[in-house]
Amino acid sequence: TPRGSSRHCSRAPNARALAGTPFLLAKCFLGEAHAHHVFPHEYFTVDMLFEREAAVERRVGLVVDMCEDAKTAGAAGTSAPAFSCDELSAWDCEYLHIPMADRESTADEGSRLNFESAPSAGELEAFTRRVTSFRIQRPRDTIVVIDETGYGRAAATVAAFLVTSARLSLQEALDRIGAARAPGIYRPEILAALRRQYAP
Repeated sequence: TPRGSSRHCSRAPNARALAGTPFLLAKCFLGEAHAHHVFPHEYFTVDMLFEREAAVERRVGLVVDMCEDAKTAGAAGTSAPAFSCDELSAWDCEYLHIPMADRESTADEGSRLNFESAPSAGELEAFTRRVTSFRIQRPRDTIVVIDETGYGRAAATVAAFLVTSARLSLQEALDRIGAARAPGIYRPEILAALRRQYAP
């Protein structure tokens, strides 16, 4: 069993596996080095989630990081790593970073705004390819998908996957996400982008 403190288990965040899927959505982990720099309710380590899942006999086998910049130590372009891949390796867990960039939009006054959106075709293809391959190798393991909050890029990508690969309607996908990680996807620009691409 990897090192870790069971005192963290009760403070694992609002994150449950999506019914009928291998996915669990969560905000980005923070390593032990961040413990004194954030409020206690914001502190969330790899061990906190992995211990909680192990307690109910679920094993996390893959973490997919959808943040624009990789959040792990040693990843290219990371200036302030949130957590280390070593923390995942201790749990026999793989890591994948799929950089999902902010999209640009024009505000009413003509200025350009960056915002999170639905995944591009390339981003969704990379996610689908890796998830499909992983599920063949480790079909019983949970896949944790993270971004800064767990409600943005990660949730939008899982929703798109459920529509294109699991053949759910967009509303069914959104309902499952909301049930697992309340209140679900709430940003209007993300919902609008998903509906443009995946609602009939």
